[in-house]
Amino acid sequence: DFRNCVNFQKYPINHPIADKNRKVIREWINHSKKNKYNLVFSMVQEIEQDPKYSDQFCKFIKSLDSNCIVFPKYLKDNKISPRGLRHKYDLHFSAKGNRVYSDFLLEYIRNSK
Repeated sequence: DFRNCVNFQKYPINHPIADKNRKVIREWINHSKKNKYNLVFSMVQEIEQDPKYSDQFCKFIKSLDSNCIVFPKYLKDNKISPRGLRHKYDLHFSAKGNRVYSDFLLEYIRNSK
């Protein structure tokens, strides 16, 4: 598994190291409001991991009056196993993962109208 080959350094969005990330996200959200387009942040990376990072990230996004959707929650709510959704040696979606993720996005779009 790719994640075991690389030293991943994860940190929550409210960590001081994420200051620049928060600044860019704020600017992007402001740009979307000024230019009247719908910006949606989608959390995908924590399929098999602790949801606290996506929870904190979405809380931050929602505090800026924007949208955040969580793919692992969709999987759990729909009783979809995360097995086989990613390639074995990297973090990219497999063909199956792309199909399931596109269903997730389509559901969000349909429910947003």
